Amino acid sequence: MTWRANNLRKLTEEKGRQQNWDVIAFSPDNRILYANRTSVGFGDGDIYAVDVARGQQTNLTRHVDKQLNIGSDVWPEGSTILMTSNQESSYLNLAILDATSKKLTWITDTQ
Repeated sequence: MTWRANNLRKLTEEKGRQQNWDVIAFSPDNRILYANRTSVGFGDGDIYAVDVARGQQTNLTRHVDKQLNIGSDVWPEGSTILMTSNQESSYLNLAILDATSKKLTWITDTQ
């Protein structure tokens, strides 16, 4: 995908009218787009890695019940994401997400 060639295309085919997509960042090699997919009203949300070449979406924070996971930045190495989540309590806490293993390391523990 290049801007000069004007070969832009959709990377998501969102069918849910109650869902929003927001960009977090591209990986350093521009092969992966990290994005938040949240419900209108921000009651539920996940962080996705979208393969730019294929359009394949990988949910990095899959969960069962309503839970809000929001990515805000990507480390320069390209696979570590700073995020907030209410996974552990009803409060938003900071965590570091390893995009490869999907492992969370909690930074705060607000109860």
